[in-house]
Amino acid sequence: MKPSYIFIFSIFIFLFKSSLTFADCTSVRSQQGAPNNYPCCSDANYSVSSGYCMAPASTYQFTLDQFGFEKDDGTVVWTGSTTSFDAASVGIGQAMGNFISNAVLPAGTYVAEVVKMHEAINVSTSSVFEQSNTYSCTLSTTGNWAGTYSACAAPGYPTAAHPNPCTNGSLLIMRSTQLGNFTVTNGQSMTISFTFYPEEGAICHFPGGGNADGIQVGQLAVNMSLQT
Repeated sequence: MKPSYIFIFSIFIFLFKSSLTFADCTSVRSQQGAPNNYPCCSDANYSVSSGYCMAPASTYQFTLDQFGFEKDDGTVVWTGSTTSFDAASVGIGQAMGNFISNAVLPAGTYVAEVVKMHEAINVSTSSVFEQSNTYSCTLSTTGNWAGTYSACAAPGYPTAAHPNPCTNGSLLIMRSTQLGNFTVTNGQSMTISFTFYPEEGAICHFPGGGNADGIQVGQLAVNMSLQT
């Protein structure tokens, strides 16, 4: 299911697409990499051996503060206001479209995207795996994955000189160049696509010989692409 949403801006036209992709963890990992550095629960019998593994999130609730488009002079055009999302919901498409639908980008060249995200994330999973035994990870938690990042240097968000994710108060701020460089001119049409992969959204812990006894927040894989 890939809902599409069309919005007309005063400078040019952006066509926003957003989709939620459900696949198995192993398939997503081969395509998107392994941001969480744990095996997929479906690939290892954690009902017998102890350890951490990745499970699909049935809910992955996060809050965005703003979405920014960085120009080649380093300035950022911000859009959006504090809004909560569920990346594991089929409604994520319309929600993301609404969030950035009021963006007005002046003509110029844009080189990166900057996302301000609240640290607190709510994750749950209701996963049952079958290996030599049947075992489950049916848990929920509220946590974050921002604790390993340093505070942002001036101007308070990542830049080309300091591109790594950083924190500013309760916000985790990330910079991406997935869209590449693009130039905005009057009357131009573009399409931005967001694809969410919740298959690694939950980190389950198995103590050995039973069902999961703990859950942590996994990093969500998100792809952005631009078509002109």
